[in-house]
Amino acid sequence: MYVGEEGRSFSVCEGNVPSLIRNKQKKKNQKNTCRIDVVSWNVMISGLAQDGYTSEVLRIHSEMQMVDGLNPNDSTIIGLLKCCYILKEVEQVHGLALKTGFKNDIAAGSSLMDSYGKVGSIDLGQKILGSLELNNTSCFVWSSIISSHPRNGCGKEAITLFRDMCRQGVRPNQHALSSALKACTDVRDLNADKIYEAEKLFRRIDDKDIVAWNAMITATSAYT
Repeated sequence: MYVGEEGRSFSVCEGNVPSLIRNKQKKKNQKNTCRIDVVSWNVMISGLAQDGYTSEVLRIHSEMQMVDGLNPNDSTIIGLLKCCYILKEVEQVHGLALKTGFKNDIAAGSSLMDSYGKVGSIDLGQKILGSLELNNTSCFVWSSIISSHPRNGCGKEAITLFRDMCRQGVRPNQHALSSALKACTDVRDLNADKIYEAEKLFRRIDDKDIVAWNAMITATSAYT
């Protein structure tokens, strides 16, 4: 169904379908056969995606639709996105999300923004942010788009987004604070004001990760 990186096949291959799916196919015509629900399919998709079994994930997704006639939900979309490594793959899953009605879903939208950021297409991620109906509890959505910018060398834009988030009354989580801190220390014209702003953000982070510590150490050593 999907076209992946060169040399990777995303087609369904009967010989490689997991035993659970093959058994399901054999029993399809038997009376009173139990139907596998979308939650069970998503558990398999998520687990295999977490372990990097990309081809198997996409085969299972195809089998989910062919064997049980089930449409993907937001968890399916999130699992598929874990297997996307190039822009074309993210766009294909995005198209699937639109087709199946998850255009405004917060969880799927956040994962899409993060995936677009990982493949360097932050503008497409920004468009998703504009299409979502956000409220003051949607911090993880903001975190996804904020973290995408420093990752792609756009520190100033990340700081602007962080300020926009705060102005809208959204309380930043640890991930948003850490990403904003990295953005502060990545800007080229690092000065005393930006160091001070970075230090304020650093003090607000309760559970400081390696990104936060490295950003603060790099900034202070570069300025001193």
